[in-house]
Amino acid sequence: PTTSTKKSSPASPRLGAVQTTTAVASEPARLTIWNGLTEVCIDREKFEHLFKEKPKADTKEPTANPAKKQVITVIDNNRSRNINIAMTKLPATRYLKSAIMNMDTAHLTREGIETILKIRPNQEEVTNIQEARKKHDADVPLASAEEFLLTLSTISELEARLLLWHFRISYESTESDLAGDLMYMKGALTVIEKSVTFKQILSILLTIGNFLSGKQYQAFHLEFLTKVPNIKDNVQKNSMLYHVANVMLDQHEETTNLHSEFADIHKCAKMDFSMFGSTISKMEENLSKSWEHLRQIAKKDSSKELKLQLAEFLGDVMERIHVLKTVHRRLVNRYHKVLLYLGFSMDDASQMKMEELCKLLSEFSLDYRTMYDRAHQLRRKKESMKKRSKTRGLLINKQTRRNDAVTPGGTNSPDGGSPRTPTKGQSPKSKASSSSSAKSEISTSVSDKTSLDSSLLATDAGEHGNEESLFDAIVSEAAGTTRRPQDKYRRKRPSKRRKTIRRTLTTPAEKEAITLAMKEHEGKQKS
Repeated sequence: PTTSTKKSSPASPRLGAVQTTTAVASEPARLTIWNGLTEVCIDREKFEHLFKEKPKADTKEPTANPAKKQVITVIDNNRSRNINIAMTKLPATRYLKSAIMNMDTAHLTREGIETILKIRPNQEEVTNIQEARKKHDADVPLASAEEFLLTLSTISELEARLLLWHFRISYESTESDLAGDLMYMKGALTVIEKSVTFKQILSILLTIGNFLSGKQYQAFHLEFLTKVPNIKDNVQKNSMLYHVANVMLDQHEETTNLHSEFADIHKCAKMDFSMFGSTISKMEENLSKSWEHLRQIAKKDSSKELKLQLAEFLGDVMERIHVLKTVHRRLVNRYHKVLLYLGFSMDDASQMKMEELCKLLSEFSLDYRTMYDRAHQLRRKKESMKKRSKTRGLLINKQTRRNDAVTPGGTNSPDGGSPRTPTKGQSPKSKASSSSSAKSEISTSVSDKTSLDSSLLATDAGEHGNEESLFDAIVSEAAGTTRRPQDKYRRKRPSKRRKTIRRTLTTPAEKEAITLAMKEHEGKQKS
């Protein structure tokens, strides 16, 4: 559709901004939102007065270089640049004060609070900005950095509000991380105490060690587990851990590869449990400071609802920190009991760290899983080889028995005729036997053909007595012989373990065919 705009005179209303559309006559009519609209009654004189265009001056004085907009700057350029960069990640200055006063997380995040704490104004900067503003006219605005600092200075107890708000936001994540680590610690200690596979491995290692040393020890230090994968036998050069895995598979098939049971231990090996106590102490210190910040805010803030929410939150945090502290103390005591249970002395238990023990057990479980999977794979391979050896030659024997049942005298029928052809209602077993007899007949016919060719060759040589004709006959015979079709990728000849033809083909018909073929081959070589 084309658009038409009605031009307005200088005294007419400014209707150029609103364009009316007229549809082309050739375009088919279609239903739109504009079809159902009706004209509304309005005060035309009022709108004409409001939107009347003012006449524009035709002559303008040329300006050479327009002056740059003047702003009030007080702070140095480096700090001003840092503040402007930080302001790009913060909400607009007009929303900043209300967001801080109400602690609105929709406008400010944890990173935003940390940014404001870094660039918050000091008293000297605020005083300089206020004095510079008094020296200039009211129409001269402040620069963006100065306006940002001046806005922050109008918030009462700015530092206390930001620190209390930061503690409120960061406590949730700190508590969840600490509680998760304590749960992993509890799971690791439970697995060490109740793992049946780990106990059986220690028992096997102790038995083997007592046998090889010729002494009877009651226990060994767990640091010996790091040396077990490096101890190898003198015959097959297999690791002692490989032999331990074989004993486990022989005597305890219900056990696992140990690595899957130590999931919590793998995670505890990457933690620093010495930081748990300091983290809880820091949380208690921040809590006491937050109570002090709340008292400072309550003196100058009249919002009772916010003060009640903060007081309730801090009281809840106090109880939760007490629970975390109790859980941590109990887990530390339980860890020392587990060390004594593993055979550590009191002095060694006091020096052994949780992450060191978990790392030792985690690496040992990884080595054991490797040997366990290797031993298990070799066992399955041996079992499959045993099953194959039991069924070797079974199919050939069954086939020969079926051939004997169908044609006991050989591949041909007793009357010397052609081999039987399977009828329509013949069973699958009889079809298989008839097909095998047909194959044996084909091999016999091939041997007959070669003998016939050799007799013809001898006759031809006797008649002509010419060496040239004999050579031509040999060439024609070599060209006409049918060779057995070979696969594109023929497998290599098997080793001596494979049975010979005389061992596998045991029927009289096959023996007769082999004897006949050998005689013909010998006669052919003599000729």
